[in-house]
Amino acid sequence: MSLRSVVRATEDLDLLISKEIENQAKVKKAFQVLPDKAILELGDEDLAEWVVVRVNDEITVDLMTEASGISFEEAAPYIEWDTIAGVKIPFASAKLMLRFKQGLREKDVMDRQFLENRDED
Repeated sequence: MSLRSVVRATEDLDLLISKEIENQAKVKKAFQVLPDKAILELGDEDLAEWVVVRVNDEITVDLMTEASGISFEEAAPYIEWDTIAGVKIPFASAKLMLRFKQGLREKDVMDRQFLENRDED
């Protein structure tokens, strides 16, 4: 996790996506650039049926249609955009991350404490 101040290594990439079939098709197509093409193992309804689908390829990605009970549509107003190497990339804002981090896992507790105590610049 990195919200401009603290860096914590993570094992995977979490992506919250819209659960509409057309969007899922776009996501699946985009992930075909990965070398093992593990995304091709997903069926057309897997993302609609399961809230989280793990794709293990060169990187591990958790594709989620909900995170902590929050849908992409509900999260969308709280997305912040950064440009990295000329590519515009969406990130969860600190306010949204705080909503995602309400679990009991030790990592969530630490992240939540950081988010609650950080200075709003």
